[in-house]
Amino acid sequence: MSLLERIWRIPLRYAIVIALPLQIIVLWTALQGYAASARFQAFCESSSGTPPIAPQIEQWRYFARDLFRKDLNRLKIRHFPVSDDLETISLTLKGADLAELNSNLPESGRARYFKAQLAFGDDKRQVKARYMGDNEWHWLFPQKSWRIQTKSDDPLRNRRAFHLKNSPFKMVVSETVVTRLAAELGVLTPTVQPVKTMLNGTYQGLYLFSDLADESLLRRARRMPGSIYRGDTSGVDEDGVCNLFQVETLWEKEASRNAQQVANRSDIRAYIDAINASPLEFYAFAEQHIQMAAMSGFIAIDRALGGQHHDYCHNHRIYFDPYKGRWEPIEWDFGIWHLWRDAPTFDTNEYPILTRLKQHPEYAHQLSKRLYDLLQWLTPKELDRRIDALAARTKTPLAADGMRDYRDDLAQNKLQLKKAPSVTYSMADHQEDIDRRKRGFRSRTEKHRERFEDCRVQYRLEPAAAQQNTPTTTTFELAVNGTAAATLRKLILDASEEVAMFRDSNLNGVYDLQDERIAVSVPDADGQAEIALREMLYPGLRKQDRPISSKGLHGLFELQPTPLHYRYFLRSNGAVQSVADVELHNSLTGKSVIAANATSLPPATDVYSFHHWLLPRDQPATDATFGPGIVDVTETQRIQAQHVVIAAGTTFRLAADTSLHFFGKVTALGTADQPIRFEQRTPGQPWGVVSLHGRGTEGSRFAHCRWSGGSTADRDLMTRTGMMSVIDTADIVVEDSFIGANFVGDDAMHWGYVTGGVIRNCHFEGARSDAFDLDICEDVSIEGCTFVKSGNDSIDLMTSRIQIDHCNFTDAGDKGVSVGEGTHLKIANSVFENCAIGIEIKDSSSATVANTTRFRHCGIGVNLYRKNLRYGDGGTLQATDLDIEGSKVQDIKWDKRSTVPKHLKQRVLQRQKL
Repeated sequence: MSLLERIWRIPLRYAIVIALPLQIIVLWTALQGYAASARFQAFCESSSGTPPIAPQIEQWRYFARDLFRKDLNRLKIRHFPVSDDLETISLTLKGADLAELNSNLPESGRARYFKAQLAFGDDKRQVKARYMGDNEWHWLFPQKSWRIQTKSDDPLRNRRAFHLKNSPFKMVVSETVVTRLAAELGVLTPTVQPVKTMLNGTYQGLYLFSDLADESLLRRARRMPGSIYRGDTSGVDEDGVCNLFQVETLWEKEASRNAQQVANRSDIRAYIDAINASPLEFYAFAEQHIQMAAMSGFIAIDRALGGQHHDYCHNHRIYFDPYKGRWEPIEWDFGIWHLWRDAPTFDTNEYPILTRLKQHPEYAHQLSKRLYDLLQWLTPKELDRRIDALAARTKTPLAADGMRDYRDDLAQNKLQLKKAPSVTYSMADHQEDIDRRKRGFRSRTEKHRERFEDCRVQYRLEPAAAQQNTPTTTTFELAVNGTAAATLRKLILDASEEVAMFRDSNLNGVYDLQDERIAVSVPDADGQAEIALREMLYPGLRKQDRPISSKGLHGLFELQPTPLHYRYFLRSNGAVQSVADVELHNSLTGKSVIAANATSLPPATDVYSFHHWLLPRDQPATDATFGPGIVDVTETQRIQAQHVVIAAGTTFRLAADTSLHFFGKVTALGTADQPIRFEQRTPGQPWGVVSLHGRGTEGSRFAHCRWSGGSTADRDLMTRTGMMSVIDTADIVVEDSFIGANFVGDDAMHWGYVTGGVIRNCHFEGARSDAFDLDICEDVSIEGCTFVKSGNDSIDLMTSRIQIDHCNFTDAGDKGVSVGEGTHLKIANSVFENCAIGIEIKDSSSATVANTTRFRHCGIGVNLYRKNLRYGDGGTLQATDLDIEGSKVQDIKWDKRSTVPKHLKQRVLQRQKL
């Protein structure tokens, strides 16, 4: 008898008993599924304020199936993974505190912090913890997302706070891929890295260690402390569209330059006002105050991966640099990769700052060019490699995660739920999600490549009848359509006389004196006039209505390609009969574009784009010369000349609060007998600043110059703290000069964001506070300088790499040299005399001090400690020996967070015993 026959012959009562465990399991799963469905419906009702829908069998089956899959996954899980190279974070809370967190979610999870013990690698400390997140997948389900706050004086890896996030995606590392890519493109971005997480000794699964967008992020990214704003909520305007980009008070200020600037919101007001201003006003603001390299990189990532999470309402973090005076976006919460959404242009959705940029064809082209350049190296193969490398590192700890879940957005609509549930997934599901994203990126990349090639140009020539002794005006007009701009390189005309080509600069359709002449050509023996050009011809954009259902987050419209017209006038004493050839190139790909000769051009109707010919024309690059002799400055001047030469023997007499701002290279070479002076016009009335700003000033030279009597300046949202300020430039040399007393401000001379420079044989005396302040500077040498009677520090260094050689520091009110916030200093052959502190090294900084440097009669020779609580470490001294005599307090002083060579410590301790 076969086994099946034996089973068939079992009596019914025995069969029921044998099958009972399975029946109990099925019944238990069904009941638990119903309970889970009811709980989620109750949550949806309470959170949305709407009555629940009638129970549905599909919802019950959905949650029951999820519970069954959870149990199967738990049966398959392995022990806690230890063989991979991912770090582990262990969090330990009291059981009663954990129960309090879970007592009345979500309110109880965010009501207050509880004490906890944290271990992260070798770092162990006491922290405070609570749940985080407004969205239910962070707190409703077994895997909670945490906000961790360290003690104010005990940051973790230079972080005062951070998040441990339960990822809502089956590909847990999706945000890590995005943030790493953003960092490579120079976009401000938090660190988001996968970590194994333990709670009270129990493995919680694979989480994401995520930075906050705060001042600590700026310092790690080598940015000056400045304003950070969070745009994460809004009301709606009269059209039902979220009004975040219309009301500046909706932006919450998360960080500021200093304590005095906490309440100052002039920067965000100017930002919002500009977004809602006229096209010309917005363009002027963007040129001066938007960091387009960072902005275009940020947008390129959204375009490449189908970002739709940065919208009219939320997920915006922006930073304003008070020295450069420019806004940068912060990569934040990328969200879902909408790889399959086919948009009419490159973007999956619009939002106001993006649409305002795209309104200007020049900016629209810059954004397209950045995406094009990105996709030259971020090929599908390269993205596959990046994803696979992260997936391989996280596979083992993810497989050991018995509670892994993801946000099922599809179920929300399919099951008519008010919220998206988080449900379990298998490792096969995880791999399928990875493969799906790879396929989607390939498809999206191909779509983008088609758009890069989409450059359509038509032209029309409208000849004018020749009139004796009167120049004729022939109209040559082009219509450019598609998603890629064209470059007009050459125009060959059949003509009998010399031809002058003019732009219809004011777009009035009639040749007049306002039209700019751009080229002239004389016909050759064959009667062809060849005109060499480099005209950028951009396509246009028009508004297309969006579905009304999504207007709150995504606005009323999206932008679609439309023709943009370019009209030229050909002026000649003879006839321009026809166009022999038009040479055009695709401005993205460089490929040739064939222009079609048309009897009529497609109309330019409802064009949203602002024609770039109507923008103020750039003035031709010029040079400027000052002096010799007296130059009275009675009002602040912005000097845009490409090269400014200041003659020896020139004296600038600046009136009260007036400044000189240079944006081009300055050559100010005085002599010992004929120095160049910057001084007060009226004694006792300090002037503002002399500043160099931007890369146009690279290579500036100053010799035998004298600055005294200045103060500070605030202009165009930018702060200048030094009487002589040098910002965002390179290769600057100041030598044989005198920097005297300043008034009101902190610094006599201030350099910020300077790469490469020399201060040589200069004398600083009587500075009100710091004589020379350097922030975020690289490869700057200070040689043969003397610093006398500085009110505070003679040299104040922040986040810089500096060399000092053969300098003397005398009678500094505080430090001879302050080495702070991640600075690396090398100093040799220098003397510190009668300073309160010779050298102070603090906040994760280091100083290499050669034994040729001497300290005489200072309060403390070398002081090391941790000052800024955002840094975990103090200072590090590197020295084989130190020549210190007559210290009034102590030769070397250090705290427990600082590092001093052992033999130097022993010497100090021995002297203390004596």
